[in-house]
Amino acid sequence: MAGAVVSASIEPPSFADGSVAEVTTDEEGRAVFDSLVVAQAGAYRLAFTSTGYDTARSAEFVVRFGIPRVLTVVREPLHGAVGAPVAGEPSVRITDDAGNPVPGINVDARLEAAGTAAEKIATAPTDDQGVAVFTDIVIPAPGADYRLKFKARAAGVNDAVSTPFNLTNS
Repeated sequence: MAGAVVSASIEPPSFADGSVAEVTTDEEGRAVFDSLVVAQAGAYRLAFTSTGYDTARSAEFVVRFGIPRVLTVVREPLHGAVGAPVAGEPSVRITDDAGNPVPGINVDARLEAAGTAAEKIATAPTDDQGVAVFTDIVIPAPGADYRLKFKARAAGVNDAVSTPFNLTNS
C-alpha cells in the first residue's frame, strides 16, 4: 500500500539522536528506514507499526561495542588513613568512540607520589558497564598529594590520573 505511514521503534528504546523512525511507504508499498542508528551496544528487536495493521517485529540482533579508546576516572580516591584501603573505592570506566562501555579489560593502578617513580599497586577488570573498581589498594606510608595513575591493558586507550589525595596515620 503506497502512502502508508510506518513507524519503527526499538526494544529496549535507544535510537541515537537524528534517527528517523517514521517514513511513508513508496509507490510499491515499501517502507525504507535508512537512517536508524542504535545508540548503544546490546541486544535489540525492531517493531514496525502502521495504523490498521498488526505490529511486525524483527528477530533479535546484537550491536557490539567497538574498540576501547577512552579511560576516565568515575570515582576519585578520598583522603584517608594509612594501612586501610584507599577511601572512596576509586574506579575508572573504559568506553569505545561511541561511548559504549567495554567489558573485560584489565586496568592497572599505579601510585604516583612526589619524588618517586610510579609503582603498580593493583589491577582490576572492567565489568559489563566498562567500570573497574579498586577496593583493595592499601598504601603503607602517610603522604600528601598522592595520585593514582590508571592504565588500561589495551592498545590505543589513554591513561587517566586521579585528583590528589592525602593519607595520614590513623
